[in-house]
Amino acid sequence: MSRWLFSSCHGWSSFRNVAALFTVDEMCQVRHFAARKGTREKIRKKKVKVEVKKVEFIPHNLRDKNKLKAPTMMKRVVDFWKKECNDDVWIAKFHRWRVYSFQEAVSCHRETHHPTVYNIPDAPLNIVIELDMKAEKKNKFLDNLNRIVAVPYAFDQGEERTVLALCKTPELQKIALEAGANLAGDLALIKDIQNTHSVRQRINRLCFDNIPKDLNKPVPIYARLHNQAFRTYYPTKTVQQLSTNTMGTGSPMDYHSGEVSLQDFQFVVAHLNILPELSSLRGLMKRKFPSAKIGIDA
Repeated sequence: MSRWLFSSCHGWSSFRNVAALFTVDEMCQVRHFAARKGTREKIRKKKVKVEVKKVEFIPHNLRDKNKLKAPTMMKRVVDFWKKECNDDVWIAKFHRWRVYSFQEAVSCHRETHHPTVYNIPDAPLNIVIELDMKAEKKNKFLDNLNRIVAVPYAFDQGEERTVLALCKTPELQKIALEAGANLAGDLALIKDIQNTHSVRQRINRLCFDNIPKDLNKPVPIYARLHNQAFRTYYPTKTVQQLSTNTMGTGSPMDYHSGEVSLQDFQFVVAHLNILPELSSLRGLMKRKFPSAKIGIDA
């Protein structure tokens, strides 16, 4: 009996040793139920080939324009949690970035561009101004800014801006012209602007709305509307009515001699003494109308 027990125990131990030799460390997942809903669709979508979109060639002269459209990152360093520096020399890792006022920044540039350093005392100073254009709500946006800034020392900006100045006295008109205005005038200039606008409306109405169907002996009329020349044909009677009733006794081109259009000027400035008479042009000027917010002194 003892021999049989010994032999059985010996056989069992040998079986365990043999089984241990054939054990595998990898775990295989065996699933006897359906997969979760949507897994098969995900697998099918992964198998679908992704179409590679071809990148269009962008000309070199348009690459810089695309960079301007990209959103600009805020260049201000957020380091309010650091200590303020109380000395001229400090460790930037442990202290706040020093913020200079405008006058201090200009004086620093003057020191670096001094003849004893860079020797460029007349170098232009480029300024990048960051404006917070956020409104109270996310879906509301601020209007485009268009203001007039007084520059005591003029410099070439590479752009030609047209300015119309309105003031009563000839002394102020002379000052405006010397300051760079393209045209300066008084009440007579305001009347010319009104007459030009009314004449253009009449020509526009006659040339587009009331074209007669029967054209007997068509006569060409050249007119100018919004700085674009166009040509239309009218009978002789219509030309006579146009020249006598709407434009006086002269020819249809007589109105060009005293034509003054607000569309030819980007900015309009006015003096305080002419503001009451200027209110008649408020509908024509719209946002160009001078006001205290954007500057009214010529």
